[in-house]
Amino acid sequence: MSAAEFLRQRREDLIGPASHQTAAILDNLLARGLVCREEAEAVLAVNISSDAARHLLTLVGLKGEKAARIFLMALHRQKLIELPEDLDPEKLESGWDEVDSNLSSGALTILQRNRPRIVENLDELEELADHLVAEDVITMEDRERITLAGLSRQQKVRNLLDTIYAKGEAAGEVFLKFANITDVVAQGHWQNPVEKFKEKLCKHHEAATRCIRTYSNQEALELDSIFVEPCLQTITSDREEGGPVTLPELLPPSEVAKGRNVVIVSGDAGSGKSTLLLKLIRDWALKTSYGTFDMLFFFRCSDLSLLDCKVSLHELLFDRCCCPDIRRDLVIQRILKRPQSVLLCFDALDEFRQLLGENTPVCASHDCQVSVATLLVNLLQGTLLRETTKVVTTRIPVDLQPLFSSTVARTVVVAGFTPEGVLTYQKHFPQNDDDGRRAALDLLTSSPQIRGLCQLPIYSWIIAKSHSCIWAAELDNSSSCKSTLTTTEVLLSLVQVFLQHNMTTTKARCRVALFDEAKPAIWRLGKLALAGLVNGDSSFREKDLNNCEIEESDLALGFVSKSRSSVGCDIDEIFSFLHTTLQTFLAALFLTTFHSALTLLEHFPNYQRPSFPFKFFLCGRVNAHLQKRSQLGESKKSNLKVLSHFLSGLMSKHHEKLITTMAGSCHSLSKNRKTLVRHLQHSMRLLFRNLAASTGRRPSDMASSTDHLTDDFLWLTSCAYEFGEESVAKQLAIDIPVHYMKLHHMSLPPGTCTHLAYVLLHLPGRVELCLDNNFIGDLGIDQLLPCIDKFTELRLSSNHITDVGARMLVSGILKYDIVTYLGLFKNKLTDAVAEDIAHLVSRSNTLEILKLGGNNFTASGGTIIAKALKHNTQLKMVGLWGNRVGDEGAIAFAEVLKENNTLDRLSLVSNGVGHLGVRHLASMLHKNTGLHFLWLCENNLQDEDAQVLADALENNTGLWNLWLNNNNITLIGANALISALKKNTTLTQLVRPSSQCNCVNSHTTATPTCWPPNQL
Repeated sequence: MSAAEFLRQRREDLIGPASHQTAAILDNLLARGLVCREEAEAVLAVNISSDAARHLLTLVGLKGEKAARIFLMALHRQKLIELPEDLDPEKLESGWDEVDSNLSSGALTILQRNRPRIVENLDELEELADHLVAEDVITMEDRERITLAGLSRQQKVRNLLDTIYAKGEAAGEVFLKFANITDVVAQGHWQNPVEKFKEKLCKHHEAATRCIRTYSNQEALELDSIFVEPCLQTITSDREEGGPVTLPELLPPSEVAKGRNVVIVSGDAGSGKSTLLLKLIRDWALKTSYGTFDMLFFFRCSDLSLLDCKVSLHELLFDRCCCPDIRRDLVIQRILKRPQSVLLCFDALDEFRQLLGENTPVCASHDCQVSVATLLVNLLQGTLLRETTKVVTTRIPVDLQPLFSSTVARTVVVAGFTPEGVLTYQKHFPQNDDDGRRAALDLLTSSPQIRGLCQLPIYSWIIAKSHSCIWAAELDNSSSCKSTLTTTEVLLSLVQVFLQHNMTTTKARCRVALFDEAKPAIWRLGKLALAGLVNGDSSFREKDLNNCEIEESDLALGFVSKSRSSVGCDIDEIFSFLHTTLQTFLAALFLTTFHSALTLLEHFPNYQRPSFPFKFFLCGRVNAHLQKRSQLGESKKSNLKVLSHFLSGLMSKHHEKLITTMAGSCHSLSKNRKTLVRHLQHSMRLLFRNLAASTGRRPSDMASSTDHLTDDFLWLTSCAYEFGEESVAKQLAIDIPVHYMKLHHMSLPPGTCTHLAYVLLHLPGRVELCLDNNFIGDLGIDQLLPCIDKFTELRLSSNHITDVGARMLVSGILKYDIVTYLGLFKNKLTDAVAEDIAHLVSRSNTLEILKLGGNNFTASGGTIIAKALKHNTQLKMVGLWGNRVGDEGAIAFAEVLKENNTLDRLSLVSNGVGHLGVRHLASMLHKNTGLHFLWLCENNLQDEDAQVLADALENNTGLWNLWLNNNNITLIGANALISALKKNTTLTQLVRPSSQCNCVNSHTTATPTCWPPNQL
């Protein structure tokens, strides 16, 4: 039976199914040229669907067998009819697929041939219609008719196609240009160009972040397998800790950001900022985090700094990151229309060498071509894409503060790995076998210096790759002379691994022979590294490599690799060192083995402040150095500080054989070493002379100074540690005139304590040390123990110290018993260390102030510490604010203070103290006359508790200061306290919330009211 015969026999049965698919059947007949548009319009003009189906059946019957097959196949595909057995389905299917998809025809012909697929797959019709209106292809009246409410999507698409056909060939060409009909024909579906670009952007970032570079161009580490999240700490505007965050929480919520949209991620070189940013990008690309952003663009600022040409916003986004395949104009329009859905990531802004200043020209247009520096400043200040979120990584946020004064939403410090993170990294390092992992872990456990160093991820990676060389160096050290592991030794071991990896022979070579053989390559690479440091570059063009005569064999060593392919501005390829730390070390190795003492010392600090904070020469050339050094930013100073750090290490006696072999017999290392020693001593004296001048003091008056020391002081201690001669450290210590060393809010890692202790160990006298608000942790405490006998005060608050570190500290303090002040608030202490602290309290004869607030002590720990006061007659203050000692802890203190009259101040602020605890404290006040300050703010006190305290005050003659603000005391309790003051003549201050509030615990005011009794 033929298809036409089947239609004639089953006509009445086919009317019902056909009435539901009339328009779709006509689409297929039109696409195959079996009916003309006028015939189709005549069918659709019939209002009653059954009558339209009859009209269609008549029309199909007149068109012959092929049209009948298309008709039946359309209904069969929708499962509206069953075909008889004598009709061949394969033959029907072949007729269905016979569509001419040639795209070389006219636009209207193409649209008609592909009409069924367009109707089936075209979406986002409103946006398409808006574009056609903007292009004057259709009118607004046409748009309203096409998108009429109540019509299905398919009906709207048919209306649009019919309208385009009526407008003519030019309208069809505009439609084809926008809709990219090739996708419809080749892939069977149409996708909005913006959505297509979003998919491409995800795939681009997913592929780009799958692996990170390692020490060899032939090897890479998978980011997902190697990534260990570092410690992230938010920092407030006044440099106080704002609390820890995780990577998914890096961006603050909109209610916290309050319209600000720049997130600064800062940290030392090698702390893991760039890897963290890559992980953020990968999580977005894999849709595991940051799903609120439709698009993400990533830029390496060191690469951008090489662009000397002018660019526009869309050129920056597309040519420097990822480019849409079609319709760039539509993508940029979407970005401008919805900037809040775009995330911009800028890595290493401190490596952008072009000037970023406040006087940058304003650029508010997306198509205006300006310098890259101008574009960056306008993006970060919000002139361009104001609502777009930007994440910026940088080592030195100081330089950037003027740019971000009104746009920074959050500053996050990357403090490196936690101790547990260091071990996790080594255990899962994919390029080590089980023996290699065990060797790396053994090396970590053998030295607290290495553990502290490895909290910077860059050194964890180096240890994982170079542990065998470091072990060998440590064995040489132990057999030759007393030494400590330095970062210079670690970097030398890494370079040794590079060289061994590229050896052409399997014969083992000693380090000296290996370096001497590779000397030409090291010098060429070192020359390139030094030129980059002086100019502030960490990325290089091919001409930079040619200027330094870099050969293909030099690149094969793996120190330098291609960063990425570049688009536009005549830059074909960009090269970079694997890390700025490695670049700096190679520059130091080049200087040490190739230049004189004068050239070396031009890379050290001379502390001529404020006019000339730093000076440097390159290869002995002094031309225009005054102008250069006056323009040095903090990032370039930071690079040169690390450079001088490595120079000191390479000039140490331990590396004498290596340096003299590479430099040759004419090189006078001993002369350079003597010059370095004199310079370090002069720099230390100059540092404190300048500090005295800046504070209006004479140098002889610095002993009483409490001013904050600069990071230049820590710089000098690191140089002394790397140099490794105790006589130099002793001389530097003698030149330190201050008795109070303030080094807080500097985000110092544990390794800094190693350098600091190396010098402070030789202090002729004792000092007070303040290291509040840093990241020294337990490892830092361990490194400070050798010089613990030099400290009369230790301020170590907000340093991530745990019970382990506290135990070590207590043991060290009791060994010498000279500490009078111990500040450990806002750390991670628990009840487990309470016995050790109690032991300190009961045994110490010098400790006067003990601050333990903001930790995790409960009633158990508080009780243990309180009972220790029975055996102490020196302690004047105990601070336990922000713990959870509760009533039980308060009772313990109250019982002890009935007999102990030497404790002067007690803080139980925010400790959950309630009715029972206050009753015992009040009972204590009846007997105790030595306690002068009692702070009970932010507890659970009620009016009846205020009454109990009032009764005690009537009989107390010792208390001077009582704070009760932010409790549940109303005016009833307040009046009871006021009445008690009529009989109390010793209390000088009573603090409660503002008397304008109906109750004392109201949070509508944060200003306490002080009641001097003599004014009541």
